[in-house]
Amino acid sequence: MTHTSRLVVTAGPTISADDVRRVLPEAEVRGPVAADQVLRWEWDAGDTLVVIDGVFLQSRAVRHKELLALLDRGVTVYGASSMGALRAAELEAFGMRGVGEVFRGYRDGVLVGDDEVALTHADAESAYRPTSWALVDLRDTAGRAAREGAIDQLTARTIVEAAKSLPFTARDDFTILEAARQRGCRAAALDSFRAYCLAQGPGVKHRDALSALAAATPTSDTGAAHCSPSPAGLRYRGAPVRLATTTHLRRWTPTSTPSAAPEGEREAAGPEQGRPRDDEVLTQLALDWPEYPAFQRSVAAECLLLQTLPQPNNGAVAEQRRTLSSIVDISEHDPTHLAWEPLARALGPRLPDLGLPSSPSEAGDALTLLRDTERDQPWDTAGPLLAVRLWLGDPRVDWRTPLVERLQTCPAYHRALAALADARAEAGPPVNDPTVLRDVCRSVLVRWGVQQPSDIPAVLRDHGFTDIDAMVSALRTHPRSAAKASGTRKAEATQAIPHVDHRAARADWERNGRVLLPAVLDAERVKAMATEAHEQIGEASLYERDDVVCHRDGSFASPAHYSLLPAGPLLRQLAFDEELLTALREATGTPRLVPQGGSVVVYHHGDFQGLHTDTAGATVTVGIALSERLPPMWWAPSLRGAAPDDLAKVVADKGFWPECAGFERLRHPPADGSVCAFAGSTIPHWRTPYSGEEAGLLATLSYTDPRGGPR
Repeated sequence: MTHTSRLVVTAGPTISADDVRRVLPEAEVRGPVAADQVLRWEWDAGDTLVVIDGVFLQSRAVRHKELLALLDRGVTVYGASSMGALRAAELEAFGMRGVGEVFRGYRDGVLVGDDEVALTHADAESAYRPTSWALVDLRDTAGRAAREGAIDQLTARTIVEAAKSLPFTARDDFTILEAARQRGCRAAALDSFRAYCLAQGPGVKHRDALSALAAATPTSDTGAAHCSPSPAGLRYRGAPVRLATTTHLRRWTPTSTPSAAPEGEREAAGPEQGRPRDDEVLTQLALDWPEYPAFQRSVAAECLLLQTLPQPNNGAVAEQRRTLSSIVDISEHDPTHLAWEPLARALGPRLPDLGLPSSPSEAGDALTLLRDTERDQPWDTAGPLLAVRLWLGDPRVDWRTPLVERLQTCPAYHRALAALADARAEAGPPVNDPTVLRDVCRSVLVRWGVQQPSDIPAVLRDHGFTDIDAMVSALRTHPRSAAKASGTRKAEATQAIPHVDHRAARADWERNGRVLLPAVLDAERVKAMATEAHEQIGEASLYERDDVVCHRDGSFASPAHYSLLPAGPLLRQLAFDEELLTALREATGTPRLVPQGGSVVVYHHGDFQGLHTDTAGATVTVGIALSERLPPMWWAPSLRGAAPDDLAKVVADKGFWPECAGFERLRHPPADGSVCAFAGSTIPHWRTPYSGEEAGLLATLSYTDPRGGPR
């Protein structure tokens, strides 16, 4: 039996690394897989990849084409449980090997929605601990509970239906069971189900993961039929097919380290593992390197001219240029690219053969890619310029590869690699503030020589951008280069966010688990949300609890009595507000923070909240006062991260509202646009009975940090 030389497993919330190694001690265990990863891991024919967990929310999911490329190389690819089951069901015909119930459910059409396997979980430092239910696991557990008599069939169906009605990010124990209660489930039945869950082991996803590991084990009987390595070369239902090497596939595949690079530059570029993609390097050069437009224009002309000549014996740049020398004088040229003038003279007469405009009348609307001054020039001068710009915007053309091939010995290329490595080490957040982006774009365009709006299309194409949106995207994700190109500093961009001293806020968050963002919102906006809430207050539903509960996700609850109002349009819009999101990300040091949910808490006379923690997925809880007078919130930073059982002892000893040493009073800011954010999932907090006669309104938003991925 052939032994695989390397075995990689992508695991996370479904199965721990320790559980993987107990089955496959030789396995190389990586976290949930994302796009742009698998092709960077060095593979040989006969290697094996087992895809179990993968991400999809905060970054792109692993692409089908990436897995097809591995199959084409002779890598055996298994899929099960979660992202692996999805991809295996989609790629089984091409040789990906699916294992388990979840895979079969997707393959046979029993399961349809991606959300069946989606869940939220903690980061790698917390071993990807799940903080919500996957629907397939909940359905499996509820079904077993009904069959074993812990609950009746109607309760089981209602629990699953309640979970399915919720966004996957809200499928924690508390929210699911509360939704089931509102659908008519008895409290005793729900308590019985909660107890059953606590007594059970892992669900169907974990079982499928173990089956996949067994199938990939070369020495097991289970794996005997599966573990023979896949033959090199892609196949569709057993028939050989060719994998098209598209522009995108070239972009996703890392560039090899050039041996011809200067020694110092090669060292600065860093190791091959995890190198930047070609498109990242080219974007860096487009933003930083003054010679980039001339270089790109020259290479585009070379490629167009080569299409009119007999193809060279090999694709090497030197051989291509020897072929070009029959029509272009290349005796003297820049070290990185050929001179433009002789290329343009050779290209002009060949435009008709290439199907490109040979006159202004043929160009039509494409003339917008020429500056006004260029349109006034003779066509033998303007035509080649237009031709290369059209070619660079053709989605069918792989124009990045010839650029990278000619940059291999260029110092600017290796400086760009080093700059990208430095930027990754800093791990700063992207620039999202619209005002900052607008100012940076304007500054960059002026630096690139734009004198009037009609110049913009030509200038963008000369720098490798098809349109202004592509440029904005590059400036957002390359903030260091954006600041450098515009003659500003990155710090100036972050300081443009108003009202917030980020250093002080970050220190307060790290020290106390809370932060006050004064006047970060417009006061009129807060008033509008208050008006919206008052108009809908009759729709609020009563929430009451009279017991103490330790939830499966690690959260804790004790008696409470208040009303909840679903988030209205204004509050839902605020959850995604760029200014608020940026301020929260900066203040908490959580660059990937995303909205999870929101509501308005309504306090009538006597309403209260006992000591509790928020659901584990709520990395940051935000409170915005919509009324001048609210019951004060008490909290216990000294109990940050305490286990639910320890909190139950505190309640038993001190009561639901323990106002004593070690507990602090935290007043919400007035309704002036200030925002209070705190780590509600790790710091216990509560509110004493409300003494006001008029209803007190508090808007709450929760944000989660899905680092590592929610699948």
